[in-house]
Amino acid sequence: MKVEVLGEEICVDGAPLSYELPKAFVIRKGQTFSESVWPDFDPELAGRMLGPSVDAICAEIAQLRKKGLVPEAVAFSDKLFEAFTPPMNWLFEMSMYSGMDPVWEWVLDRTSSWEKANGVEYGKGIHKGTAF
Repeated sequence: MKVEVLGEEICVDGAPLSYELPKAFVIRKGQTFSESVWPDFDPELAGRMLGPSVDAICAEIAQLRKKGLVPEAVAFSDKLFEAFTPPMNWLFEMSMYSGMDPVWEWVLDRTSSWEKANGVEYGKGIHKGTAF
């Protein structure tokens, strides 16, 4: 997979990651009011739909660090987490504040799991400090 930043977007094989994020949401329907519907982040679906792209981005960031290109690695890390901002905005606009946590938890868990699986030394992996 080719990972690059095009404009303001982090892309995998030319596709902006932020454009792929809606694939990790399912539409839920209310039981009490049949017309009520809302988006709900599905971590399992995210793993299937977004996981390989996030893993590829993590691998690219690790390679940049190995080459001593730390500022570039941090910039890629920032772009990774910035890609998750649009769904945060959607959920916030719908006053679905509790729906925001699973999105952040998923991406943080996914990057941390990738680091652990690839033996990345603490503090030398995916920069998460400016994600918030």
